[in-house]
Amino acid sequence: MLGQGVSRARGVSALTIAVLALSLLAGILADHLAGRLHGPLQRARALAQDGLYAEAEQEYAELARRRPASLPAVVELLDNHELLLLARAQPGGPAGDDPMRAPGGAVPRQALVVDEGAIDELLAATDLPPDIALLGRWWREVTRRASDSADRAAVLAVADAESPVPWANHLLGREAERDERDAEAAERFAREAAAFDDRREDAERACRRWIEDGDWDRLGAALARPAFARQVGAGVRLQEAVRRRDWVGAARWFFPSQYEGATLGIIALALVSGLAWFAICAQIGMVGERPRFRVPLYLGAFGLGIASTYVALAAAILEHRILGLAEKGEAAVDVIYFVVGVGLREELSKTLLLLPLVPIVRRWGRRREALACGALVGLGFAAEENLGYFHMGLSTALSRFLTANFLHVSTTGLVAVAIDDYVRGREERPGDLSRTLMLVVAVHGLYDFFLSSASVDRGSFLAMLVFVLLTRRFVDVLRGLPGREGPLLRLFCVGLAVVAGASFVYASALVGPGHAAVALLEGALGVVIVAYVFVHELRNV
Repeated sequence: MLGQGVSRARGVSALTIAVLALSLLAGILADHLAGRLHGPLQRARALAQDGLYAEAEQEYAELARRRPASLPAVVELLDNHELLLLARAQPGGPAGDDPMRAPGGAVPRQALVVDEGAIDELLAATDLPPDIALLGRWWREVTRRASDSADRAAVLAVADAESPVPWANHLLGREAERDERDAEAAERFAREAAAFDDRREDAERACRRWIEDGDWDRLGAALARPAFARQVGAGVRLQEAVRRRDWVGAARWFFPSQYEGATLGIIALALVSGLAWFAICAQIGMVGERPRFRVPLYLGAFGLGIASTYVALAAAILEHRILGLAEKGEAAVDVIYFVVGVGLREELSKTLLLLPLVPIVRRWGRRREALACGALVGLGFAAEENLGYFHMGLSTALSRFLTANFLHVSTTGLVAVAIDDYVRGREERPGDLSRTLMLVVAVHGLYDFFLSSASVDRGSFLAMLVFVLLTRRFVDVLRGLPGREGPLLRLFCVGLAVVAGASFVYASALVGPGHAAVALLEGALGVVIVAYVFVHELRNV
């Protein structure tokens, strides 16, 4: 038996290493292909979004020197340079409180790539078109907190002209935003969006400001203008419809709002991850033993999990509108919000959609089906939620992407077993179901708090500690089930390797293999914790 266990462990390790090695090669290939398909602008933006300002500056500097000149490239170079200066001024800490700071948490010391003289020379180039030279020179002054009144007057003139110069109102809006002149910023962004067709970001920024200020009349008036309205996304439309209690309109925009910003790469990554975890959960439920019963049951559970995300979203909208629940940036307040708001809302939403399966499992199933159904409801929720992570910055998105699947699988699986024990009258102690619900709500809330809250500086690694508790509790349930766990152990390790490898390939296509590996570190820690505890507890079963 011991020899078989050692042989099985070696086989799992070899297969897992093979998957990771293939992922490394695929990541290098993806980087090569992406360089041809996407170009340096997408690469520079991805690097800057992940806080790699020095590396991004190399790309931006090359773009800003190209002809014909591109004002967005010049402006993004100046933005990135400002962030790089902030990062150097505060080594090892966040790059200040500036609203232009990209997400990503702590910023390491970075060296300047383009010195101040080179930037001045670039903006003074004689072959730079006058409008680009004016706007670039003025934005350089804004980022240095030394705006010249003459240049600003010239920028106002071209922005307020009957046919405004492209990007003039956008930059004036950003200047107003920096100075907390929010109403003025919104109007400038709206004017830019109404004047040019490719300004969805400006339209969204104007709408977001009106929504935050509660200026629904101004939002409604803007949406009445076709040139502006066609650039407004489904998320804003949904909030505006809910405000007007237009439930038909809300239903129309509800589903499209969930997929805004989901690129083909994100969808492909979510699909790979979903399939890998579905295979793991199906093996937990030993789908092959009773396929006629278990296949439709498990598919239904996954579908109910997807549906539960919309229940949670509706609850979130009502919470915000009625109770005003939101993150405040204060640790003591935010931990309550994430536990009582996010954790409670999402766990109850999944539990609510799990309930239709309870009588089916009680009549025709056993504890194993209960665990698998709960895990698959959690997976359905996670698979849908995964599509919305990638606006947070690459490191944060991948950290959540690699760990949130198991979080939802384990929490809902534990709740499902607790419900099954309760309805069958086999609770070890009265109140076990209530205690399990409180545990998963608290753990879920703390995970989100440590990983997402702006009030916790460099505390995201603490979110990984919840996996020690969750994995042990989940494996404890598995150990109590009859049946061989060898195939599950192999599938679990290989499945985690597939998900991590696919994430590495996706990140490599954006920022290259080296930076992709760094972006994956935090999420990989959670994966390693889960895998270690899982293997340690099940290897001899």
